[in-house]
Amino acid sequence: MDTLNPTQLSAIGALLRCRTIKEAAAEVGCSERTIRRYLQNPEFLHELRQQQNAVLASVRAGVIGGSEDAIAALRDLLDTENEGVKSRVAMWWVDRMEKTFEVSELLARLEALEAMTNDDKKPSA
Repeated sequence: MDTLNPTQLSAIGALLRCRTIKEAAAEVGCSERTIRRYLQNPEFLHELRQQQNAVLASVRAGVIGGSEDAIAALRDLLDTENEGVKSRVAMWWVDRMEKTFEVSELLARLEALEAMTNDDKKPSA
């Protein structure tokens, strides 16, 4: 990060806050072309990705922190006397559960493929 200039660092912050490159460029006080050129710089891109990951980690932590309350609210809705609400919540819950299992299965398959690829790259003894 030491090689990025102050304008590039400002551009990273603006890209994290703004919805478009045009908005980010206006906030920084440079052209869209300059921002696009920055995005071609591997060091700039690396730092941008690092900061994006930090923001996403913070968001994930907040989502996880609210999960217990969300589950409690859904459970309360399952106990409602309104059959339409109960039905929609139950269907949504089952759908999410299925998606969770699908993602878990895909991750396991991906890990197995990566392990096979890594085994192929190891030198023979």
